[in-house]
Amino acid sequence: KDPSARHRQIIQASEEDDSDDEPNKKEVIQATNFDYPKAEQRLAKVVSALEHKLEDIHPPGEVSAELLEDLDVQLQGETSKLVTLAQVSIQGAQNIVITTYEEGTIGFVRNALTAENKLWTVEKEAPTRLRLIVPKATKQEVEELVRNAGELAEKYRGDARQVRQKARKEAKSGGATSNDLALIEKELQ
Repeated sequence: KDPSARHRQIIQASEEDDSDDEPNKKEVIQATNFDYPKAEQRLAKVVSALEHKLEDIHPPGEVSAELLEDLDVQLQGETSKLVTLAQVSIQGAQNIVITTYEEGTIGFVRNALTAENKLWTVEKEAPTRLRLIVPKATKQEVEELVRNAGELAEKYRGDARQVRQKARKEAKSGGATSNDLALIEKELQ
């Protein structure tokens, strides 16, 4: 028999809600033992989601190869990723050098770069080489980025708090002692 089935009994009921035709499902869980791995997994999902969101934040003016990783270039009716058409290298704090594999694609690459961000300066250095100059971030842009990251962190802090509260409630209803609850709270920090 499944060990988790011994620890809890799940009763699932479906009811029709008069306000819409969608079934309203209610799940009633009567815990006989706390499922710590499940609570730990829910908390790990919250942390992972926050990490993923923070990875997506790129400060304005920050130069990295990832800045152009997903850039689409329109070539005579077809779309190609920049990385398939050119080599991208970082040179200095605000410069990226793009060297196309074929001379005929440089105009298309230049158009894609210009369309991606109007603040970027794109200079042609050679028949197959462009220099992309990314302006430095202003103090105001950095402050806004910090504020947005803080708001994001606060949202996920609230999500983590809800996971811990739910775990405490499940453990308490499962007969956990006050010592057990203290240990669970400590472990789920």
